[in-house]
Amino acid sequence: MNAILQFGEWNPQAVREFKGRLKGRNITIAIAASIVTQALLMLVCISELPTLGSNSYSTYCIQNPEGYCSAIDWAKWWLSLFQFLCWLLPLGLVIGSVYLLIEDLSKEERRGTLNFIRLTPQSSQSILLGKILGVPILVYLAAALYLPLFAIAGINAGINLFWIVGYLLFLGVVSFFFSSAALLMAFLKAEQPWLGSFGAAYFVSGLLSSYFLFFEADQTSRNAAEFKWFILPLGQSYWLYQTFVLTTLGVGCYWIWQALNRRFRNPNATILSKAQSYGLVASVQLWVLGFIIPLSEQEVALAVVTSLNLLGFLVIISAITPHFQTCLDWARYRHTMPHRRSLWQDLVWGEKSPAIVAIAINLGIMLAIWGTWVLTWPNSAPKWQSLAVLIVSANLILVYSAIAQAMLMSKAPKRVIWTGLTLSTALALPPVLLYLLAGPLGTGTLTSAILTTLWFASTFSAPWFVVESISGISVGLAMLAQWSLFGLFTLQLSRKFQQAGASAAKTLTGTSPMTAQPKA
Repeated sequence: MNAILQFGEWNPQAVREFKGRLKGRNITIAIAASIVTQALLMLVCISELPTLGSNSYSTYCIQNPEGYCSAIDWAKWWLSLFQFLCWLLPLGLVIGSVYLLIEDLSKEERRGTLNFIRLTPQSSQSILLGKILGVPILVYLAAALYLPLFAIAGINAGINLFWIVGYLLFLGVVSFFFSSAALLMAFLKAEQPWLGSFGAAYFVSGLLSSYFLFFEADQTSRNAAEFKWFILPLGQSYWLYQTFVLTTLGVGCYWIWQALNRRFRNPNATILSKAQSYGLVASVQLWVLGFIIPLSEQEVALAVVTSLNLLGFLVIISAITPHFQTCLDWARYRHTMPHRRSLWQDLVWGEKSPAIVAIAINLGIMLAIWGTWVLTWPNSAPKWQSLAVLIVSANLILVYSAIAQAMLMSKAPKRVIWTGLTLSTALALPPVLLYLLAGPLGTGTLTSAILTTLWFASTFSAPWFVVESISGISVGLAMLAQWSLFGLFTLQLSRKFQQAGASAAKTLTGTSPMTAQPKA
């Protein structure tokens, strides 16, 4: 009883969730579902057993010299059951938890009860952790009933006990990671639980596929032995790989919880602050770089990473760009703040200022990390061309961020939708037009040098296909075109902010165009 009271004092939100879900009927259904599915699983596995004395082939049959089944390979049978449970447990646990968490928070948001929870004296970490512990409690109960069968199958299959314990630790961290991500999705107005569950199942399957690289104990395979992160031989040590995966998931949970704490207390805040975005970009780039350095095809890998960086920076742009009204208020009332920072400090660190400067800094972090690595390439590699393409690609992302900011500052009724359509057009239309100009619709008026420059300036990742034949003139003209576009959009933004600030100043001083005119 004392332990229950102490737990209730530690996390009242979890106790609230327990009381709402741990009803007799719900507990009975969860236990029955777990036992019935285990029984069905055992029946299916038993049906796969061969008949002693038969000459038919079976995976679990030990044949005598005459080709008849003389014994059953029970270790292999238990191993198959154990492997299946290793897939079933995380998928069931994550899918069920993600679905219930998104559904619960969406329901509380619609009812308005989430605002009452925000007003409680509990910390955001305590409330959200209570949600993770309490909302899927019946899923946890059903999964816990699988653990005896899981342990029995592993022991009979000859699996190391430490491996079983390590896998259960991995299972807990994976479940916490995706549960945290589910809460963040709910705060971002993702009100389709089935969609979140499907996405979680997809990523969990990929994670399990890499994890079971070591399950078959084929440590001598070439692919496993060459799997490294920087100089760490992850493919040669299960425990090193286990530590790396858990550390990666732990860092991922840290960044998710940074966003959760911000959005829980202030639903209108950006997902991340500008300062947090700098740390996130640096950590992700270094994490990816660790896998790229040991590869032999470094140019191809860098081209793929640059393309993925485009998607990553589109996410960063949306994560640190304030709402339209927030930017407008910043432009109007920044000069009236009693302890205001300088303009540049506000653009670099401010919560309410536009995100263009912060995006440029994040791109600078990306260029510093990957550019430094490119400069370490041997002289025989096209390192200067690759460095130029990196800069051109970063410039193009900067142009996209300026377009997004300009669209979000417009007075259109559906600014977010129009911004997405505009960016999609900016990504897809240039390569289509240039292909038509170079082929079916080409008239011969555009030289190959002009077409190459246009490809560099407007089409993301296109320069990587001809990286070794890039000329300095093409790179220079591409950069000039990109900076011209960037300057055009930033000039438009600057005018909007100046107009907003001027209108606020007139309102505060009580002047207007009519009252400012001199009397005749």
